Amino acid sequence: MYYFIISFVIFFLGLFCYSPYISNSNDKNEIRFLISFFVYLLVVFFIGLRFESGGPDWIAYKQFFEYVEPVTKIHTSNYWQNLSSHGFEPLFKIYASIIKVFSNNYIYLNLFSAVISLYVLFKFYHKATIYPIIAIFLYFSSYSLLGDMTVVRQMLAVSIFIFSLDDVKNRNFVGFSIKIFFAILFHYSAIILILFYLVYPLLNYRRFTCISAFLLISLFILFGGFTTLLIKSLSFVFSFNDALTFKLTQYLKEASAAEIMLGVGFFERTILFVACIIFKDKIIKKFDVYGNLIINLFIFNYLISLVFLDFSVFYSRFRYYFVFCIPILYTYFLVLVKQRFVPFFVYLGYGSLWIYLTVYSAPQMYIPYQNYIGEILGFEHVDRAKMIEDGYE
Repeated sequence: MYYFIISFVIFFLGLFCYSPYISNSNDKNEIRFLISFFVYLLVVFFIGLRFESGGPDWIAYKQFFEYVEPVTKIHTSNYWQNLSSHGFEPLFKIYASIIKVFSNNYIYLNLFSAVISLYVLFKFYHKATIYPIIAIFLYFSSYSLLGDMTVVRQMLAVSIFIFSLDDVKNRNFVGFSIKIFFAILFHYSAIILILFYLVYPLLNYRRFTCISAFLLISLFILFGGFTTLLIKSLSFVFSFNDALTFKLTQYLKEASAAEIMLGVGFFERTILFVACIIFKDKIIKKFDVYGNLIINLFIFNYLISLVFLDFSVFYSRFRYYFVFCIPILYTYFLVLVKQRFVPFFVYLGYGSLWIYLTVYSAPQMYIPYQNYIGEILGFEHVDRAKMIEDGYE
């Protein structure tokens, strides 16, 4: 229920921003700024003050943060020993030890991370679309619950990637490489961004994207998918290595046990892919600064999802670097459609559907939502670690 309430508040504030009352006001820019700032604080505190919510990663984050030494003890051997005893990426360890200077409370790791990642996202949305609050509503109601609420390290890496987007657009390899180097030190999965930079020029061609999508879907239909074919090939080549063969076989069993489904997300991405191919010229003409970049981000995300269509756990490792572009795409289509208010309420239904699918598909992660304020006020404590453990048995 909390997710629905917050989402509806953001949606109607976004709608109010572009109402005739505000549009005809002499102070419209100031009013929109205040609304945006309020929405930013609302989302930051909602996500940043979460307490033991989201996926199971929070357990490892909390244990790590309680164990790590503050950066003020960097000169001691104990500091480096503690850092090296955990498997997180090096820059995230240092980042956590800096936060530890201000507080020993794990909640500040979430709060500082939310302040940074959401600020970068909000700023980019205000640059990339004329409907930033609607884009934020779409982002919060869909990807934020899975991203910002769960994958802290990766969202910090995503923030660095967003800073590098102008380098991608302007083909500044040195500037891009420096930024992505730091992103990788926050989360190793950011290495996929190097591939994005390299294939970016090819994504401008409809023929390349359509043929790539056709081939990947064909592989899925004929052989069970690109990843399955690759793993089976590697298993055959390295069959002499029993340990490697066992590991590859386990991956296949896990994928099979998950009962791979195309799902709502795949159909949404496919429809958006077709729409991007059809309306690409109009979007680029109308939104010349970021239109092509946003489309290419989405197309790369779609192709990656097709590569791992049979092994969705791999796609989940990479999608957060690209899915933030989808809400922007929806606002572009909002501009292209002649109807003024109908699409807004279509998006309200879309956001509500995603909240339902996200929250109620994994209640042990999100229900009941419990934040740090609730702990201070003495709300009944819920053993969320046990709840998650029971949910995964």
